[in-house]
Amino acid sequence: MRGLLVLQMMRASAIIARRGRSSLVSAPWLKSNLNDPKIRVLDVTQVLDRTTNTVAPAVDTYMTSHVPGARFVDVAGRLSTPDPKLHNLAPSPEQFAAELSRQGVDDDSHVVLYSSSKVMWATRVWYLMNAFGFEGQVSVLDGGLKAWTRAGGGTESGIEPEPTPTTLPIRPA
Repeated sequence: MRGLLVLQMMRASAIIARRGRSSLVSAPWLKSNLNDPKIRVLDVTQVLDRTTNTVAPAVDTYMTSHVPGARFVDVAGRLSTPDPKLHNLAPSPEQFAAELSRQGVDDDSHVVLYSSSKVMWATRVWYLMNAFGFEGQVSVLDGGLKAWTRAGGGTESGIEPEPTPTTLPIRPA
């Protein structure tokens, strides 16, 4: 298990080095760039039940408060392969491309991921996007929603309008 973690960290480091840019954005940076038409903000907050090792979407949290314009992604339901014994497996390339296309993401997008709770959900999707060869830019909001509100970022409630779907190419991981 430790060897797998080391390999994943090496792959992540290589991705960052290849792209030559940070994978973190600050709340002030997002405030300044939120109206950029290439920015796609995705709230990927999930709730982990440690007794059953299952994940549920934290859509109620999103509905109460999210970064303006952010779309909610059900990581467990739409970006994972269902398996009764092994939870949270990576999705198929087709499933991955379909969900991001549904969220209005294409290879020209700069996707900013955040969570209202644990950063692991944002970093999981960051990893998936890189593993599936996403050619746009993908970042994690440093500090998540808490940092956003501490920096004076406003929040919205309810569901954001559906974005115009795109066609993200299917690339094997």
